[in-house]
Amino acid sequence: MATVVHIGFHKTGTTTLQQRVFPELEGCAVLRGGHDGDRMRFRDLIRELAASDDPSYSGDELRSSIESARGDAGVLIVTHEDISASPDPRRTADRLHDLVPDARILVCVREQRSALAARYGQYVKDGGSLSFSKYLGKLPHAWLRYDLVIEEFRSRFGADRVKVMAFEQMVRDQTAYLDELQLFVTGRDEVTQFGAMPRVNQTLAPPTRQIVRVANHLFVTSPENPRPPLRRVGLGSRLVKKLMKLDPVVFRTMRRRLGKRDRDLIDRVVHERCAEGNVRLAELSGIALGDYGYVLSTTGARAAV
Repeated sequence: MATVVHIGFHKTGTTTLQQRVFPELEGCAVLRGGHDGDRMRFRDLIRELAASDDPSYSGDELRSSIESARGDAGVLIVTHEDISASPDPRRTADRLHDLVPDARILVCVREQRSALAARYGQYVKDGGSLSFSKYLGKLPHAWLRYDLVIEEFRSRFGADRVKVMAFEQMVRDQTAYLDELQLFVTGRDEVTQFGAMPRVNQTLAPPTRQIVRVANHLFVTSPENPRPPLRRVGLGSRLVKKLMKLDPVVFRTMRRRLGKRDRDLIDRVVHERCAEGNVRLAELSGIALGDYGYVLSTTGARAAV
């Protein structure tokens, strides 16, 4: 059985692929994370793979999970975006290669300004309370440098076994994107046809994001906010859910008028950290990234936050 490992990145359509695309591919089995039982344990094992500093790490339990998931399918798709979020991509590529040395690697990227805004929105949806500037300071720099991560996986698995695709390709032409993805995953010319798919797990608009962040700080307990001021009131989760329900109805119409400070910070960080790497990314991927708004020089358009 062939193995394809989809490593992310975060906010590149991963939920759509994991829930709506991969399970529908003929002859493929899917091993993915989730919030129940075995899927939660798989998520924890992936996070250990990506983040553990234990020099004795062996990956034996993850290896066993992968072998158990193979079944009779022709292709096993192992998918989790936390693989690409490792603070040490070289170590993670080494560990993954030890587990599945013959795997093909699927990497999905997204223009960094858009991706940063989306990832921060997801962080707030998940209960985060840090301001955007503080959140950005906690992100590993490698997360913005797709090229560095891709280079590590190409050096272990081979350039011809690492496929890079851009989120913007899916947005522009979903059918062509999914046809190309399936050809890499299954190795077959025959493709499963998908109808129009609504986006899932969308990020929050800036005004919603700010209000929910403040609510998280007041009500929601988390590792970075262990003693929220109003934790005993019991309104936290209910309030946050109500606010997020209003997001597509009310707040998205206001998004262009708000979030300027965050946009300016994103612009500065991406231009400083990503321009050179994106030139290399275009070479590695074969994608005309400039056509999709990626920063390839010290000047560029502002992100749509």
